[in-house]
Amino acid sequence: MPDPISRSTTHLPTTDLEPTLRTIAGTRPDATLEPHAHDDGGHAAAAAAEGSAAALHAVGEAGAIFGLEIAGAALSIPLLWTQFAGAFIEGERRDLENQGVVLEGTLAVLEGRRDDVETLARMETDPAFAQGVRAADRYFQAHPEEFVAAAEGVRNVMAQGRLAVFEGRDSGPEFARRYETELPFRHAVEEARHDRQYDPRGFERDAAQARDRMHAVDVARRSVPISG
Repeated sequence: MPDPISRSTTHLPTTDLEPTLRTIAGTRPDATLEPHAHDDGGHAAAAAAEGSAAALHAVGEAGAIFGLEIAGAALSIPLLWTQFAGAFIEGERRDLENQGVVLEGTLAVLEGRRDDVETLARMETDPAFAQGVRAADRYFQAHPEEFVAAAEGVRNVMAQGRLAVFEGRDSGPEFARRYETELPFRHAVEEARHDRQYDPRGFERDAAQARDRMHAVDVARRSVPISG
């Protein structure tokens, strides 16, 4: 399996973002930025129901032989199993949510928000978020080239989000898909929309700069001689 972080990375598709964050943050392999849907509750409930039915059947047979006084003890078995399964599932859910917050902290650093007031304030109140930020700091020290490549990929996705707002293309099914599935894209869109509403001059300045950069890239692309 190829390393999700590559020096040649110039963008970071949705499918690569979370594996990259997990590599940097050192989280469990199923950690995710998005709310995690569990089906374990249904499995546990089914198992508990199966255990209850089996215990009741045993009580029916044993009660006829040894008397009904054993029924209470037998019925406590599925109850204990249900409690154990519920506690395990809840612990698993909380751990997975915690790991997702760790990824958020790592993403904040890749997005260039390491020293923002909001990031520093959240680090003070959210240990999991702070863990993700510090993991990114350590990864940068140990693997600077890989870290920079990943950060450039994340910020390229953010630039695409801002550009969509600058050009008035922040609507439609394709935009909605990226907004819902790519967190860096969503963050950049929300920031640009905020500026559009509350800082129109700054928004127009940033939009003009983005257009100039696009024009320069287009000119450079057209000026490359065609070989052969």
